[in-house]
Amino acid sequence: MKTRRQKTEDRRQRRRSAILYIMGLACIFFYWLGAMDAKAQSIEFDGLIEPTLTTNVGSNTPGILEGVNVDRGDMVKEGQVVASLQAGVEKSTMELAKARAELDATIKAKKAEMEFAE
Repeated sequence: MKTRRQKTEDRRQRRRSAILYIMGLACIFFYWLGAMDAKAQSIEFDGLIEPTLTTNVGSNTPGILEGVNVDRGDMVKEGQVVASLQAGVEKSTMELAKARAELDATIKAKKAEMEFAE
């Protein structure tokens, strides 16, 4: 038979074991909760990131900028179109020259047909 002191000590030991068990479960729960929270939220930091390489971009032809095809911080490759200038007048001039060339070719072809027929 156990003495009163032994019974008291047994109760204390069971209480300690129960407390440790509950604390372990609480730790696991809070760890799991933190992992789920980390997945749900992203951490934001304020700061400034400096580029490792910068390049000046320019054009031999002066003009008005029509559009920029890249955003700040984008990686670009050699030969990639970064921006374009307004070229309405140049496009119209090119189309006119193309139309004249086609018209001249048609006239020359008709003249050659006529000369051949004569």
